[in-house]
Amino acid sequence: MGSEFHEGTEICESKEYGRQYIELTRKYADLFKRRWSPPWPKGQFSAARTVSTEASGKEASRGLRILSAEDGNTTLRSLEGAEAWAAKPYAGKAGYIYFAMDDSFKWDRLMNATVEVEYFDSAPGLLALEYDGEGPSGASHDVYTRSATIELKGERIWKKATFKLAKAYFLNSQNGGADFRIVGEAKEYAVRKVTLHKE
Repeated sequence: MGSEFHEGTEICESKEYGRQYIELTRKYADLFKRRWSPPWPKGQFSAARTVSTEASGKEASRGLRILSAEDGNTTLRSLEGAEAWAAKPYAGKAGYIYFAMDDSFKWDRLMNATVEVEYFDSAPGLLALEYDGEGPSGASHDVYTRSATIELKGERIWKKATFKLAKAYFLNSQNGGADFRIVGEAKEYAVRKVTLHKE
């Protein structure tokens, strides 16, 4: 295969850049083979143990934010005196609510965390959390690894669920650049607050 400079995708010596990109490619290929990872950026949440977000309140987002995606659009509703993100099934399947944390809160390549979700039990079904988790062999990972599930009973009251995330990658690899998503297999459900704790 010949070099095609007009496409701007070649890696070879050139008049403009000399061997600069050849040497950079070698450098980062060697780092990749040694499994080197750059340090996480320092910032507002580097020393924090917890990040959270809620549908209402004065500082509603504290290191965690809700995201929109094609299969994860929510509406803001008032339910039993609280503002909440309401979700319905997408394309006849589960309803998703996506979240991403501030990069300065991320502390390692593989992390253990606990996520607390305050949800409104609108209709019977299941509630779970999906994250980018390590595969069974440890050699690969599944972007939508599912946590343990919680039964939704349709009691129309506010409840709290806790999900354990073992060996999670928080690399913004889900739809919309999310780190994890809440999954509701019900005709509707709502969430008013999400809190993630480091372990």
